[in-house]
Amino acid sequence: MSMWKNLVALVRGTAHETGQSIVDAKALTILDQQIRDAGTLQAKARDDLATLTAKRRMIEKELEALTSQREKYEIVGARSDGPRRHGPRARSRRAAGDDRE
Repeated sequence: MSMWKNLVALVRGTAHETGQSIVDAKALTILDQQIRDAGTLQAKARDDLATLTAKRRMIEKELEALTSQREKYEIVGARSDGPRRHGPRARSRRAAGDDRE
C-alpha cells in the first residue's frame, strides 16, 4: 500500500512540476499581457473620470442658473404688495365666506 501511495505522489508531483515549468517558461508572456490589460483598464478609468468631470461641471452650471433665477424671483416677490389673493386658497376662502384681506 505504501508503494502505491508513493507512486501516486510521484505522478502528482511530476504533473505539478510540468505545470509549473510551463508557467515559468511563459512568465514574461503572462506579465506582458497583464501589463497590457492594466493599461487598457487605466485608459478606460481616465475616460470615465473625464466624462464624470464634464457632467459635474454641467450640473454646477445648471445649479448656478437655477439659483440666480430663484434669487431673481425672491427679489420680485419681496417687492410685491403683500400676499396674492388670487390663488386657490383665496378662492376657497371666498367660497367659504371668509373675507380676510
